[in-house]
Amino acid sequence: MYSLKQIAQITNSEFIGQTDYRVRFFLNDSRALQSAEDTLFIALKTSRNNGHSFIAGLAERGVKSFLVMEGAFDAAALRNDDVSFIVSKDPLKALQKLAAHHRRQFSMPVIGITGSNGKTVVKEWLYQALKNDFAICRSPKSYNSQIGVPLSVLNLNAGHSLAIFEAGISEPGEMQTLFEIIQPTIGVLTSIGSAHDEGFETREQKLKEKLSLFQGAGKIVINGLHKDKLPAEMLNKTLLVSEFDDADLRIDIKEHALVLESSSGINSFKIPFSDKASFFNAATCAAVMKQLGFKELAIGQKLSVLQPVALRLEIKNGINNSLIINDYYNSDLDSIKIALNYLQQQNRRAKKIVIVSDIEQSGITASSLYRQLAKLFTFHKIDLVVGIGREISNHRSLLRRALCFLMTHSLLYRSSGS
Repeated sequence: MYSLKQIAQITNSEFIGQTDYRVRFFLNDSRALQSAEDTLFIALKTSRNNGHSFIAGLAERGVKSFLVMEGAFDAAALRNDDVSFIVSKDPLKALQKLAAHHRRQFSMPVIGITGSNGKTVVKEWLYQALKNDFAICRSPKSYNSQIGVPLSVLNLNAGHSLAIFEAGISEPGEMQTLFEIIQPTIGVLTSIGSAHDEGFETREQKLKEKLSLFQGAGKIVINGLHKDKLPAEMLNKTLLVSEFDDADLRIDIKEHALVLESSSGINSFKIPFSDKASFFNAATCAAVMKQLGFKELAIGQKLSVLQPVALRLEIKNGINNSLIINDYYNSDLDSIKIALNYLQQQNRRAKKIVIVSDIEQSGITASSLYRQLAKLFTFHKIDLVVGIGREISNHRSLLRRALCFLMTHSLLYRSSGS
């Protein structure tokens, strides 16, 4: 948690205000407000929108802290409303500089993932495979842009033991900024293809730009390239995964199994998918786990239980004219914030019920976690919370109106009237 004066000092910006508020959350989309009193709104000007136009409305909703562009907003207009400002020549660069500073406070392993395709799937599958071994901070959904990456990195806290971040680019020069923010210790290139080719003079230029994310990494995993496409200085720390004969980890698909051949032997892994893209993404995950020191038996067990990645919320019609928003894959605080915001936009129903299980590997204490969760439910005016799991049951007193069950079958048993 940073104070506004600390943020102003870190970003070489000006602090204006009577109160040096402390910030826990960083927001650039006014529709996604979750906790007004400890949120810093970053007012960004883009070709589509001007964040400064939302400041007055957010102040009315209780937001006290704003990062604004010099000359784009009259801070004196809200001076009497007990609102404080950080004034910067470039709020986006200030956000990026703060995130880079924040990243330097941690020495945990950080996996940086880039590539033309498969970034989000590989990130989510690595989370699935490693969540029982590490407390993981990862990019929400596919936050991989110049804005999304710093917002993701600012979620890091002392309780995490591993971080996994995506980095996406569309033109030369963008990756250097993302490198400075992510500073990966392990680099992953999922693929190199035609996506965003229009932003680069050649495919080689795009590859060079993507590989610049790994300039400080101690270990690298690259899928789908020949060795002669890599800089010489990267070869001795890279595990090359591909169908090619010069691969360090050669991919083959036999009888619906992923076969990986290396100098140490041949291993066959069963995965619950049959498409080629999934086999290649699973091979990338296996290579990352090898770089982390996992043995083949453990890797095989983790690959065998991978689940499909839900990349967006699903709306389904339920019984009795109800509407169901299905976001069952993700169960972490960031995903719940996104889901609640989505629920807020669906104003067609009178009552709101949330079913949520224990949140794993949040990196913060259980009491702090469920207090934050309770604040989110109150903010979004949730009528009933149905909690499933030991931890949420233990913190039932924090929830305004809730039914809690230790296990799913207890809820089903009650619902059936048995």
